[in-house]
Amino acid sequence: ARSKSKIQNKKARDGEISKRKKFGLNSKDKKTAFKKTVRKGVISKQQKMKLEKKEKRNVEEKNGGQKRKQEDEETPPTKRSKLSSGKGFIKNGIPRKKKMMMRRERTTSDESKELISKAKCVWEKLRRHDLKKEGRSILIIELMNIVKDQLYELVLKHDTARIIQCLLKFGTSDMRTTVFEKLKDHVVELSKLRYAKFGIKALFKYCTPPQRDALITSLYNHVHRLVRHKEGAEILEIAYNDYATAPQRSLLVQEFYGAQFALFKDNSGRGLGEILAANPEQRTKLIGHMKQALIPLMDKTVVKHSIIHRAVLDFLLHADEKSRSELIESMREVSVEMLHTREGAKISLRCLWHGTTKDRKVLVKSFKPFVSKICKEEHGHLVMMGVFDCVDDTVLVIKSIISEMISSLEDLCEDRYGRRLLLYLLSPRSPQHFSKQFLELLTPGDDNIQSKKPQDTRWTELREGISPSLIKLASEKAVQWACQKPLAPLLIQIVLSAIGDVIPIYHTLTSDLLEHKNELICDPCGHWVLKKILNIQREGMSSFASVILDLLSNEDICSWTQTNRGCFVLSSLLMNEESRTRLLDVLRPIVDQLRRSDNINQGSQVLLKTFDCF
Repeated sequence: ARSKSKIQNKKARDGEISKRKKFGLNSKDKKTAFKKTVRKGVISKQQKMKLEKKEKRNVEEKNGGQKRKQEDEETPPTKRSKLSSGKGFIKNGIPRKKKMMMRRERTTSDESKELISKAKCVWEKLRRHDLKKEGRSILIIELMNIVKDQLYELVLKHDTARIIQCLLKFGTSDMRTTVFEKLKDHVVELSKLRYAKFGIKALFKYCTPPQRDALITSLYNHVHRLVRHKEGAEILEIAYNDYATAPQRSLLVQEFYGAQFALFKDNSGRGLGEILAANPEQRTKLIGHMKQALIPLMDKTVVKHSIIHRAVLDFLLHADEKSRSELIESMREVSVEMLHTREGAKISLRCLWHGTTKDRKVLVKSFKPFVSKICKEEHGHLVMMGVFDCVDDTVLVIKSIISEMISSLEDLCEDRYGRRLLLYLLSPRSPQHFSKQFLELLTPGDDNIQSKKPQDTRWTELREGISPSLIKLASEKAVQWACQKPLAPLLIQIVLSAIGDVIPIYHTLTSDLLEHKNELICDPCGHWVLKKILNIQREGMSSFASVILDLLSNEDICSWTQTNRGCFVLSSLLMNEESRTRLLDVLRPIVDQLRRSDNINQGSQVLLKTFDCF
C-alpha cells in the first residue's frame, strides 16, 4: 500500500511539473497560484498573454527568424564569462562587436546599403595593383558618381572610410577638391574619430598646398584638446611635423603661451624669446600660464608629441629657476619618452644640467631599460653624453648605463651612433672625432651648479668601467675591424686610450700577419690601421713594433717590401725607437736590392728615404 501511494504521488508531481512547464510557470513563488488555477481550471489574463507571446515567438522563429538563425550559425559558440557583466560577449554567445555590426545594418537604410554595396564593388576592382591606367580612370569616375552625395557619411564608417582614401589617392584634382570641400568644415571632429582620421590623413597627403594650409588653419584654437586626445593627437603630430611651415608651427605652439595667443594669432611667426623681448612686462604672466598648461601634459602617452617638445624647450630656456625646477620635477620620469626628437634631447640635457641630485638619479634610472635603444638613436645618444658629463655619481652611471651598454657592446660597435658614444667615453670632446657644432650642444652644461666632481675625474672613472669589455671585444675582432673604415678609428682609439693591457690586440693582429701573410698589409684600410698603431707608445707596456719583431721572422718582414703598402708600414716601423736598430739590420740587404731595382714604387721611395735618415 505504501509503495502504491509513493508511485501515485510521483506521477502527480510529474504531471504538475509538466503542466507548470507548459504554462511557463517555473518560478517557486508562483507554485501556490499555479495550484489554485489548476484546481479551478481557469487561467489568468497574465498567463494567457505569456502563452500568446510564446506562441508568436515560436512562429517568428519558424517563419521569419531564419536570418537570425543563420547569423547564430555563422558565429562560433562562445562561453559566457563568469562575471556578471559578461564583458566582451552577449547572450547566445554572439560577440559584442558582431552585435554592433548587426545593429548598424538594421539601422542603415536600404538606399545606403545599396550605395555602399555598389561602392565596395567598384573599390575592390579599383585598388588592384595590376589594373591598367585606362581602366582605373574609368572606375574612379564611376566611384565618384556613386559616393559624391554622401562623402561625409561614408568617411565615418570603418569599411567605407577606405573608399574615400582610395578616391583621394587615385582621383583627379577636381575630385580631391570636391572631397576637400565636403570635409573641410569637419576636420577637428573627424580627427577625433577612429576611422575618419585616416580620411584626414589622406587629405593632408594628396591635397594642394593652399588646401593643406586651410586644413592646418582649422586646427587653430583646438591644440589643447587635440593633443590630449588619442586619435586627434596623431593628426596634430602629422600636421605639425610633416606639412606645417615654420610660421604655422609657431602659431600652433603659441596656443601654449596663453589664451590671447590662441584667439588672436601673432602672424609674424615670433618665438617665445622674441615675444618676451618685445613685452618684458608680460614675462611673469606668460611663464605662469605656460607652467599651468604644460605640467598636466607630463604624461607618457601625451609627452611624446613634437609640438609639446617645442613648447617645453621654450619654457626651459626662458623660465625662472623656481618654475623651471617645478617642471623638471614633474617630467623627470617621462623624459625618456622625448629622446627621439632634437628638441626632446635638448630638454633632457637641460633636465640633467639644472636638475637636483635626486632629479638626476630618477632620470638615470628611467633610462636603464632603454639604454641600448637610446645609444643607437640620432638624438638620444647625445643625452647619454650629457649623463657622462654632469652626473657625479659614477657608480650609479656604471651600474645603470655602462653595464647595459656592455651587454650589447658588439651591436653598439656596429651602429653609427653607438660607436660615437664609445669614442666619447674613450676620448671626450676630441676634435678628431667630433665637430665643433656638435660639441657646442654639450658645452653649455659645463657651468652647472649641481656638479661638484672635476670633469676629468668623472670621465676617467667611466672609462675604467667600460675599458676591460672593449679590450676583450677588440682583441677578438681586431682584424675584422681593421679592414672596415667605420670601425678602424674605434680600434685605434681603444689601443690609444683604453685603461688596461692591450697586448692581446697586438697578438691578434700579428697572428693574422703570420697566417695570411700580406692580406692585412695590402688592405687599403688595414695597412693604415697598422701604421697608426705602430706610432702608439704607451707607458709601461710593450709596443706593437716589438711584438711584431718578436713573433715574425726576418723573411716575413722582408716580404713586405714587395708591395707598395708594405713599404709604408715598414717606414712607420722604422720610426719606433725600440725596434729601429734590429730592423735596420734586417732591411739592409733588401734596401740594396731596392736601390738597384728598375721598378720603384712610391712606397719604396718613402722607405729608402726613411732608411737613409738613420
